[in-house]
Amino acid sequence: MSHCNYITKRKIWPVVIFTALIVFLPGISKAQEETSVFGHSIKINEVKQKAENGNSAAMFLLAFMYIKGQGIQKDTTEGFRWLERSAKAGNPMAMNEYAILLEHKMIPAKDSSTSFLWLLSAAQLGNSTAMINLGAAYMKGKDILRDSIEAMRWFNKAAEKGNPLAMLTLGSIYDNGKDAPRDTSLAIQWYRKSADAGDANGQNNLGLKYRKGRWVPRDDIKAMDLFKRSAAAGNPYGLLNVGFMYQFGRGVPQAEGASETPSRARGPYGYDEVECLKYAQVTQSPDRNSPGLGCNNRYWDACASLQ
Repeated sequence: MSHCNYITKRKIWPVVIFTALIVFLPGISKAQEETSVFGHSIKINEVKQKAENGNSAAMFLLAFMYIKGQGIQKDTTEGFRWLERSAKAGNPMAMNEYAILLEHKMIPAKDSSTSFLWLLSAAQLGNSTAMINLGAAYMKGKDILRDSIEAMRWFNKAAEKGNPLAMLTLGSIYDNGKDAPRDTSLAIQWYRKSADAGDANGQNNLGLKYRKGRWVPRDDIKAMDLFKRSAAAGNPYGLLNVGFMYQFGRGVPQAEGASETPSRARGPYGYDEVECLKYAQVTQSPDRNSPGLGCNNRYWDACASLQ
């Protein structure tokens, strides 16, 4: 059974950044007739006016709206223009996103180091997401000399600012021992901090350690609790592992399950087949060759065979 550890990846325009952006836009009134973007009510004309007046946060919000077509006609060219203006106006969130777009060649760059320089500027201004991306750039050695020590320094700075993804990243690095000497104590420490901070992938990864008894005493109850917290956030790996626990009767007393669902069929390990199939169906990928959920498909085959 593959344990399906989460592998950290960078994402453009996370909702949490947008939500934080709304908070730092003073003077945007909130009336019922306003456009809703991710649950926040705003007036497009007010955002445009503030952007034109030099408000870098409004520029960033306007860029987001144009690029994603949220509350306004989608226009990536106009969105990129406002994103660049926001970055040049000193907005660290815009600097980070602008750097990512440059890296992926979605915006023309004068030279290959441009993306790195924007990340460095955003990180130096205290943006924890940029710190993570800068650390990743140092770790990969993309457009700069590879420097794992500098990478770890930036990951730690982001974690110190409370970024759950940075905590997860550090846990993964100390876990696999590839980019830094393996340190099982630090791996568990950072996975735990990430899980406590609400990161669904950190919860899943820590749950795996408890399920396997790897570097911590084996504890199916703690593992199931962590998997369920991860699954509650919609994490496919958490969903998968909750299904696994139900399939093999781990993490919940079998007697309890039997009393709650007396009419349900039992798998070979005596536990709740219905719960097993429920989580397997949720995690089943429409494309059985999907690289991201291939392990889920193997689980689905095993679980479905209980019918």
